[in-house]
Amino acid sequence: IFNIIYFFYIKEINDIKNEENNIPKEPDERDPNACTIAFRYPYGEKQIKRRFNKTDKIEVLFNYVKSLGREIYSKPIYNNFELIYGFPPINFETKRDNTLDEEGLFPSSMINIIEK
Repeated sequence: IFNIIYFFYIKEINDIKNEENNIPKEPDERDPNACTIAFRYPYGEKQIKRRFNKTDKIEVLFNYVKSLGREIYSKPIYNNFELIYGFPPINFETKRDNTLDEEGLFPSSMINIIEK
């Protein structure tokens, strides 16, 4: 029972944190417009997956990574990272207003978080 309560407590905290950081609610896995993004942490030691809507802007990915904060680094990351996709590598810094679908990330993709 403790694990169930703890799970819902953490989920509620994350939902509040996401609202504060302008991150849309995670779509259901059965949603046909759901786009699964796997973020590979710097140095490749860990990755985390989350679903977004294919019409969400790339800016949402930056906001999401910022919301992870100290989970990624020992210090807050603020704007000290880049999101890199594919080969040859594409840096999303100048593509923040494009949608996930426009950038070819739908239905699923792996994005690298790189320290500046």
